[in-house]
Amino acid sequence: MKKLFLVAALFLAAGTAAWAAQDATMSPAVQIAADDFSPIDVKDLPTAVAEAVESNFPGSSISEAAVRTAADGVKTFRISLTDRDGAKRTALFSESGELLPSGAPMPASEQEQDLPCTDEVLD
Repeated sequence: MKKLFLVAALFLAAGTAAWAAQDATMSPAVQIAADDFSPIDVKDLPTAVAEAVESNFPGSSISEAAVRTAADGVKTFRISLTDRDGAKRTALFSESGELLPSGAPMPASEQEQDLPCTDEVLD
């Protein structure tokens, strides 16, 4: 009986450790989204950011904008977009208009992509 209790306690400890490790490995993209951004008027966006939004997300409209200024003065802009179909997404841009990795464009839906079809099952 003692062995059964010991095995159960070890499994519980291992599960707790795995859960705690999962929280510790949160990606930087998720951490950036959780940081505090201050809302700004869309008209106050730098021209480079507004032009980058148009070139990276053609046909989308900006519904909200926010800015975060790091301790070193570097600004990051969080842009909330609505595309032609009404789908919403968020993108991050640098002050120079560079699309930041956590704000990379989402792939087009399968209907919009020209994907090869196969009946093979991949292992």
